[in-house]
Amino acid sequence: MGFPSFARGLSDQNPGLLDARMALEWVYANIASFGGDRDKITLWGQSAGGVVVDMLAYAFHDQPLFSGLFLQSGSANVPGGTATSPKPAYSNFTFVARGVGCDFPDDGEAELRCMQQLPVNKIINFVGQYADNGTLPALGFKSVNDGRTAFANYTARALNERKIARVPTLISTTANEQASLFKYPVQNVAAGPNMTAVDQGTVGVFVCLAANATDVRAALNITTYRYQYAGNFSNITPLPWLGAYHAGDVPLLMGSYERPGPATGFEREVAERMQDYLLAFMRDPENGLREMGWEPHRERVSEGRGNMVRFGSGTTVERSVKASEADFACVSGAPYNRSP
Repeated sequence: MGFPSFARGLSDQNPGLLDARMALEWVYANIASFGGDRDKITLWGQSAGGVVVDMLAYAFHDQPLFSGLFLQSGSANVPGGTATSPKPAYSNFTFVARGVGCDFPDDGEAELRCMQQLPVNKIINFVGQYADNGTLPALGFKSVNDGRTAFANYTARALNERKIARVPTLISTTANEQASLFKYPVQNVAAGPNMTAVDQGTVGVFVCLAANATDVRAALNITTYRYQYAGNFSNITPLPWLGAYHAGDVPLLMGSYERPGPATGFEREVAERMQDYLLAFMRDPENGLREMGWEPHRERVSEGRGNMVRFGSGTTVERSVKASEADFACVSGAPYNRSP
């Protein structure tokens, strides 16, 4: 609903981004009333949330209103993440509108008003059933390149125009991101999906984008930290092939990892260590992690120290490794290790 993609009745085509910015402005203006400090706001988003908060860092670079940024398995530079031509996205919005009874072929404003007044579940059910049926072409809704809130080339906007929020940033991925996002055989769930295709998705959609988001910031001397989650715990990873799947690190960071079932002592150690690091970053985005021994990206690599922290690998709570261990897969044809 936040990204209708060229809805004819809208003047601003990215209301989801504007909503997020408005929420941030409210927090900034009112957080002191709740005992908070507006100069210590960390903006944190996971998956599509990571994309959104990173987009805010570019759109409002000159007045970000946050002092730290956590991009968890998501960044603004998603391939095809921003629409530039109104025709395909426009037809999708109108197609859904017609499907739920808002058929106004000659009146875009009436179409939009009708959609806004519908129960949200009616729209969700229509789009969901369309997808479940496997009907082609697939419906897609994305941000619109308006040159104000969304942009066609984020790397160029940062490196050439220097239009990116210069705040310390924590960037993360999981080792087997795409496993939980791929189709798998319903009649033989234990077999899992095509893992070669999963690896390609993990590398192309997550690893290389995290590497780019990290390198861009490091090139501008923005303090940037990076981690990879590699845990494979049976209570939150019920199928072995899932491994460290997309969002698999969320229960550990949020402390909810024991809800599906009892955790091991090692799992608790990993969770507590990850939480300690995250809290240190939030308290002091510039120096909190450094004081705990976690060096920013590109620092001390020549001395044998790594520039990425890996959590939950094997029987090791954390280890400092070179980011190239994951990023090397971004080189065409290079193998990727989904269980480091």
